[in-house]
Amino acid sequence: MKIIKLFFALFFGIGYFSIAQLSKPSEIISSVSVVSGELDSTYFNLDLNKNELHQLKDNQNSIVFHFQNDTISDKKSYLYRLRGLETFWNKCNGCNEAHYSHLDGGTYTFEIKAKNDDKISEIKFNIEGKFWHEWWFVPMLFVYILLIIGILAYIFAAFRLRLKLKEQYSIYTSKLNSMSELTSGIAHEIQNPLNFVNNFSEMSLEMAQELKNEVEKPDGEKDFILELTNDIFNNQQKIMMHGQRASGIVKRMLEHSNSIVGSFEPTDIKTLIENQIIQSIHLFKSKNLGFEVVYSLDADKDLPQLKVIKQGINKVLINIFDNALYAILVKQKDFQNKTESFNPFINISIKKNENQIIIKISDNGKGMNDDVKAKIFQPFFTTKPTGEGTGLGLSLAYDIVTKGHGGSLEVESTEGIGTTFTIKLYFL
Repeated sequence: MKIIKLFFALFFGIGYFSIAQLSKPSEIISSVSVVSGELDSTYFNLDLNKNELHQLKDNQNSIVFHFQNDTISDKKSYLYRLRGLETFWNKCNGCNEAHYSHLDGGTYTFEIKAKNDDKISEIKFNIEGKFWHEWWFVPMLFVYILLIIGILAYIFAAFRLRLKLKEQYSIYTSKLNSMSELTSGIAHEIQNPLNFVNNFSEMSLEMAQELKNEVEKPDGEKDFILELTNDIFNNQQKIMMHGQRASGIVKRMLEHSNSIVGSFEPTDIKTLIENQIIQSIHLFKSKNLGFEVVYSLDADKDLPQLKVIKQGINKVLINIFDNALYAILVKQKDFQNKTESFNPFINISIKKNENQIIIKISDNGKGMNDDVKAKIFQPFFTTKPTGEGTGLGLSLAYDIVTKGHGGSLEVESTEGIGTTFTIKLYFL
């Protein structure tokens, strides 16, 4: 029989070599059940009468092939395979179905035949692939990742730039405000002595003219001439005093601008403070007769030497001690007409804390309210009467400690009770 078929194939030019006969799927395959990859209860059967490529969705990737054995001589023995997945034949003795689950996207052909027969039944189907299995997915994913990284980098750079601009604007505004306050303070402080100088100069000119006129008279009054001369002399004294005050303001301003000039050198901070409190009290008592105050100094043992600008720290101590002594003097005057006693003191403590030296200077003077305390380190802010202070002392002290030595200067005060200045300096 095979010889006859080969003859006809050669005669009619039909290639038959290694080609097996194909039969309809229904001759062996009874039904094909398609189930989703999640193996849920939703399934359907393929139409075996349609000789076409069956199209399945990507989730319809679990398939069960059911066999019928009515036309097969050896009813219990099959050979089957799924081309596109398998190249070998699977033996099936005594079975009537084949299972394939979770198939990838692609085109498949299920083939089955009886063990001792060349007639093959087949069914073709195509499963849509997952989009992440497509060739373009990885390049596109890479492009999206680069795009996202670029967007995030742009947002981060824009955010940093905005913060930097905001910080620069804040610094610029702060500098403008400080410059405005400084200019206003300079104008206010210098204007007062200049007004006195101008007023007394004008008065002196008028008196000098009167004196000239009186001297030129043949019968000028000697007493009037002497009175004019004394008035001119007093005016000149006041002009000199207020001129010196203006000069003092300029001098303090120059000190303020050069507050951080100097070299760092190892310093025994306890000795420096003790010498300065003694000098400050002695000088203050010489200017205010009858003034009395006591001081105490409590320092840790074995304090390390600090590398500081000695001249700068001296200025800090002078200004803080001067303010403390002045606050005590004001409060002492308030107690002069009271029956209760007032015992003025200044307490100084020097403590070591890890890599810090903490200096506390406390007095029991008049103290400050919150409004004054908030402005105490501003240039030209002073609570002293006109002519007694420029308002640059504590501002100078603050700059020396914070900008010149990288430390901190803080103040705590209660009105009517006293004030404490805290200086923190670091050592290596």
